[in-house]
Amino acid sequence: MAAIIEKTEVPAPNYNRFVGRLVKIVYKEEPEAPVEVRKGKLVGHDDYFIELKTYENTHLINKRNIIAIKIFGEGLKAEE
Repeated sequence: MAAIIEKTEVPAPNYNRFVGRLVKIVYKEEPEAPVEVRKGKLVGHDDYFIELKTYENTHLINKRNIIAIKIFGEGLKAEE
C-alpha cells in the first residue's frame, strides 16, 4: 500500500515588516548556482520581486529564490 503524502505550502513571509530596514538576504539565482548573501536596505517589494539597495547598487531579487531574510542585528527570520 502506498503512502499518501500531502504537499503543504510554506506561507510567504510578510515582507512589509522588512521594508525600510537593514536586512540580510540569502538566495540563489539558479538551483545549481552558489548561494549569495547580500546586506542592504529593503526599499520595496511587489508580488514577484524585492528591491534591495546596497551601498553601490540596487538589486531586484526574485522572491522565489530567497532562502532566508532577516533584519540585520535582530535575528528575525522570514520563516518565523
